[in-house]
Amino acid sequence: FHGYGLNSQDQIKWVSNSATEDHHCDGHGYSTSVGAALHGSGVADGAVEFDVLFQSDSHVDGPWKMCYKFYNETTPWKLYGAMTVEVREFYSVSAAEFGETTVAVAHRQKHMTLDGFGVANGDRVRWIDTNTMNCTSEGVDMVSYEDVEWWETHSPTQAPTKAPTKAPTQAPTKAPTKAPTKAPTTAPVPAPSP
Repeated sequence: FHGYGLNSQDQIKWVSNSATEDHHCDGHGYSTSVGAALHGSGVADGAVEFDVLFQSDSHVDGPWKMCYKFYNETTPWKLYGAMTVEVREFYSVSAAEFGETTVAVAHRQKHMTLDGFGVANGDRVRWIDTNTMNCTSEGVDMVSYEDVEWWETHSPTQAPTKAPTKAPTQAPTKAPTKAPTKAPTTAPVPAPSP
């Protein structure tokens, strides 16, 4: 945050979108942070860095508005209603076009349904090795399974363009179309006469 008279001990708080006056900052906040560092600024007197952690998404009362409190304890909270944040959250993979939501087959496209607040078309997902534990590591590809470039550069051979639409749901109903090709090795034994 850039401004004048800033201090590394300044605070920010995110409050309900219904807040319209400064005193609305005095109550509950969805996240409150104390400044982490004071920096120089090319556009103002200084800049304060804040680490912000939200415990929930903003589907209730959001997008949230920002309140700012200068380090001087006699200064009340000030509402900056034009500065808002929408906190998004991914909940789960809730469905798959076929098969389980936890299983995929290499080089086969699979459509999955992702649930969450703020999840939208154009979002991207990344599947990483369980040992990586870092989605920003070098060499970890952000994959869209409809991305033609990904298929061409990452698959060892030409990848199929379409996944199977459905797995078989019942056994075949027709008999074999060819007769056996070998004759019986022993002749049938006639039944005894009465």
